[in-house]
Amino acid sequence: QPGMFSLSGAGVLEEVYKQAGFSDVAIHAAPLRRKYSSLQDTIHSLKGSHAILQDLMAGLSEADQARAWAQIEQGMSQFVGPNGFDAPGEALIGVGRK
Repeated sequence: QPGMFSLSGAGVLEEVYKQAGFSDVAIHAAPLRRKYSSLQDTIHSLKGSHAILQDLMAGLSEADQARAWAQIEQGMSQFVGPNGFDAPGEALIGVGRK
């Protein structure tokens, strides 16, 4: 099942555009920020909106799910500051001519 990173490898998105018949393809990385008022709001959003993560968790026991979420929360805590959760990221934007 494709996920949000399935086109993130070097040249992958460009190749998809070309296979779809586009020419003059250009891929641009655009910085973005993931901001939430708290880490708990971030975790709540993750639990409700990422199907692949939900599918992975569904294969775990309740105890393993709890441990996984605790590890995710611990890892994401590095992005918590005085204004809540604020993590850097980037999105790939592809353009082409058909």
